[in-house]
Amino acid sequence: MKPLTHTTPRNIEEIISKYIVGQKNGIRTISTALSAHISRIIYNKLHCDRIRKDLLLVCGNSGTGKTESLTVALNALDMPIPFAIVGANTLSAVGYKGRSVDSILVDLISSAKNIISQDVFRFVDPLEFSDESKRGRAVNKAIIDLCETGIIYIDEFDKLAPRNQASTDPGYAKNMINSLLKIVEGGKGFGEDELSQQIDTTDILFIFSGAFADMLKPERIVYDIGFNCKANIQTEVDVPTTKDLINYGFSLELCGRITQRCRFYDLTEDDLYKILKESRISPIYDYQRLLDAASCHLTVEDAACSEIAKKAMEIGTGARGLKTVLGGSIMDILYDVDGKYKNVDVVITPDVIKNNAKPLIREYNNKEPPTFYKKRTT
Repeated sequence: MKPLTHTTPRNIEEIISKYIVGQKNGIRTISTALSAHISRIIYNKLHCDRIRKDLLLVCGNSGTGKTESLTVALNALDMPIPFAIVGANTLSAVGYKGRSVDSILVDLISSAKNIISQDVFRFVDPLEFSDESKRGRAVNKAIIDLCETGIIYIDEFDKLAPRNQASTDPGYAKNMINSLLKIVEGGKGFGEDELSQQIDTTDILFIFSGAFADMLKPERIVYDIGFNCKANIQTEVDVPTTKDLINYGFSLELCGRITQRCRFYDLTEDDLYKILKESRISPIYDYQRLLDAASCHLTVEDAACSEIAKKAMEIGTGARGLKTVLGGSIMDILYDVDGKYKNVDVVITPDVIKNNAKPLIREYNNKEPPTFYKKRTT
């Protein structure tokens, strides 16, 4: 694992763009926010005059790449940054049945423990670790220190708004938001366990994510400007304003702290095709590895990719629909070929996707593995 070092937004953008398709503005905003977070943590450790954090709101429907953008960037950077994804719909206000808001630190602690376990002596003095009486305190201190530099990603944030709360108690949603606001503002004493209560949340980066489907326009807004309205095209990014969020039911204090916002738009059929052909998280890559384990190789024809993208578009779950469509065919194929064939090329044709036809089985003579089967590098 690499040490925490400054990384430019452009470098992070380049990493994410290898995985996520068609979200230039969203990728750029997340890249800048992540780069700023790393630089801020480094600066605040060395200086008394602290840089305050900027909170980020990421809007867009499921399957557009919101969570995946941050996940692939953190994995590629390979830095000791704990990361927790929390579903807002799993949380409840303090005093109500369910998981309280301040319990989200438990997920961050779990991520920090995982990082430390990979190289414990990087974070804990070997002498303290060898001393049984000091080991627990030393490890706990390392966990706390790491958590205070982490990132908490709150998914389905829009579900926390009072207008989306099913509870008939008018104070329920307000208590939820106030509890979250206290953690976001920074301080200690959150959670029920002793370790959580020692974590200072001042420098933890909070990213809020939600669809806000009933607030945002479904499509990109394109304005034609210039002579004959052809040469210059400008795209306006549709994101909630502070006033929009307040009208939605969020408190002024919380909305005022969300200084960065971006939008991930629904993927087009062309975007889905490009994910299959160009993205490093193409489901084709996953199924090529499965077929390789069965001593076979997988080829998906271009025309078949078009059919997969078309069917995935009809499903309406974004990039996740690609795996649904392709996986529906691959599992039957895997059953048919595993143990029956060796060193053959299993070819997915358009007819396989459209009509559930059998794939082509042909001799595989290539010395090099298929492009997607080659080991991925960032």
